[in-house]
Amino acid sequence: MPNHCHLCEKEAIHHITLKNGEELHCCNEHYNRWLCERMGHDYSQYATPKTIAVFGQRYKVMAQVVRNGVVYYAYRGRKGVEESYAIQLPFTVSGKDAMPFLQGKVSLTVMFSSEGRDELDDAGTIGIEYDDDTDGPLFIFKGRKLSPQQLIELLSPYQGFNLAYQLEPRVPDLDVQWFTYEEHVIPDEKEDDHR
Repeated sequence: MPNHCHLCEKEAIHHITLKNGEELHCCNEHYNRWLCERMGHDYSQYATPKTIAVFGQRYKVMAQVVRNGVVYYAYRGRKGVEESYAIQLPFTVSGKDAMPFLQGKVSLTVMFSSEGRDELDDAGTIGIEYDDDTDGPLFIFKGRKLSPQQLIELLSPYQGFNLAYQLEPRVPDLDVQWFTYEEHVIPDEKEDDHR
């Protein structure tokens, strides 16, 4: 398996088995470009700035093309425990036009954030990751890792409350290898004709 993208010297993290049996190895940027081209979209329309500012804080920005649009991420903090926010928008929204939506998503959460590291805020984010050491989940909360037991302890003072949630992807780890088949990421034209 090649370590480098087929178009540049960056590490290949996406490995796609094409319908003809050949393998394509891409960095994140070239994977996004390939997927856009295969689906008939202009990749340059989804370009983003490297960072955005929300309430004076800088957040890195990343985009990931998926079957039905683009997921835009804003994140900051130490690798592995970063704050991570995501919005998924249709292909009709450009990367430039997506940034106010992403900034709004971050600001709605950050606005309610307190300095208290051991308490829930009125709104916030708890990330869910895989823990190699325990072979189970771990949780990311305010820049630190929590075990399932620590999460229960964090939630226990809130008995009698509802915990409303919305699942969204966390910013992808670009050190992780992604393997898939072309037919899993490219919509089937025949299937689309029947919708």
